Amino acid sequence: MICLSSGAILIASLGSTKGKGSSEQSLLRGMLDTFSEGDLVLGDAFFGTYFLLAKLRVQGVDAVFEQLGARRCVTDFRLGKPLGLRDHLIELTNPKKKPGWMTQEDYDKAPDRLTIRELKVKGKVLITTLLSAKDYPKHELGVLY
Repeated sequence: MICLSSGAILIASLGSTKGKGSSEQSLLRGMLDTFSEGDLVLGDAFFGTYFLLAKLRVQGVDAVFEQLGARRCVTDFRLGKPLGLRDHLIELTNPKKKPGWMTQEDYDKAPDRLTIRELKVKGKVLITTLLSAKDYPKHELGVLY
C-alpha cells in the first residue's frame, strides 16, 4: 500500500508465486486490518469484488476501482439511480456461492445488498463506494484514478 499524498510505502505483503494464498486479492485481505476509518483504497479492476467492497464499507473505508473487465460489457447506465451522464448508483446482491477462501462466519456476516456507484470517465468505467455525485464529482474521480 502506497500513500497517495507522500508516495511512502505504508505496508507491503509478500507471498508465494503460485498456489493457495498467492493472489493479489489474498495478499490484500491479509492487510485489511491496517486500514482506518476514512481511508480510501484505490486499485485496479482486479479488486472490485463484492466481498472486498463490503468488508471495506464495514470498516468505514471507501474504494475506487476500475470496473472488472468482464462486467464492463453488461454495465447499463439506464438502470439504477441516475446521478448524471454515465453515472449511477446500483445495488449489488450477495453472491449465492461462498468463495473457497472465505469462512462461513464471514460469509454469513456479509450484507445481502451493497450499493455502489458506477461511472464512465476518460474511457474507463469506475466503481466506487463514494456515492455522492455532489461531494465526489465524476471528473475528480477520473483525475484521481
